[in-house]
Amino acid sequence: MSISSKARAERQAKERKRWKKRQEARYSHFPVSRLDDFDDIEDEIVLLGALPGGVPGEEIEINHGPMPDPTFETLSKHWRKRLAFVKTTKPEGMVPYLDVLAEAVEADLPLPLLWNHLGNAYLLSGRIDKAGMIFEETIRRFPEYFYGRPTYAHWLLRHGRAADALEVMGGDFNLPRLLHGRKVIHFQEACGFHLLRAEYYLTVNDLTAAAESMDIMELISPLHPAINDLRDQMQAALTKKMGWFGRW
Repeated sequence: MSISSKARAERQAKERKRWKKRQEARYSHFPVSRLDDFDDIEDEIVLLGALPGGVPGEEIEINHGPMPDPTFETLSKHWRKRLAFVKTTKPEGMVPYLDVLAEAVEADLPLPLLWNHLGNAYLLSGRIDKAGMIFEETIRRFPEYFYGRPTYAHWLLRHGRAADALEVMGGDFNLPRLLHGRKVIHFQEACGFHLLRAEYYLTVNDLTAAAESMDIMELISPLHPAINDLRDQMQAALTKKMGWFGRW
């Protein structure tokens, strides 16, 4: 094991231990002992019966590896070459490819991911309203595309439309229903879902529900950059609601 891999493993183990300790202190109903069944945090199974909206006994696998879209390989050679960057570029790096993405969307290629990337490119380039239009059209055209819903709902939430955001997520954040029968979810999809859920419930001042999703995010991806921001938001909400100061 390399030094960097060892350091990462040590950080994950520390985060995992801290997460379990907090869960034991806060949620006696949450099956923390289940975590002991897994040796590697990257291989755990999330039991939906223990999660909000879950079905007892139903399991969904968290995949930390690549989940290629087989539809990509059905595109013409021309488009596979022009869109090769999609496989290697993170969503926040899509701005330089905005024109190519817009052309691909105009060509009506059957890849909802292209719509999502185009919306993010507009968002990061400052064209906020255009991004919202693309996100909304994404879920209209591809209602079973899971990632499109948290993306658009997050845009709505940031624009003060919490009720509309909840409606986009089916009214109750029921993960199995939103996955349309899928039994595997990428950890980035899971983090996006629970990031949105945490921010939504912080917005409507349901701190218990928000904390559930924060803790799940820490389990799935303990080094996720949004976790510290969520902690700060939670601390501010607790301070406002309860009138006391403490370390989160």
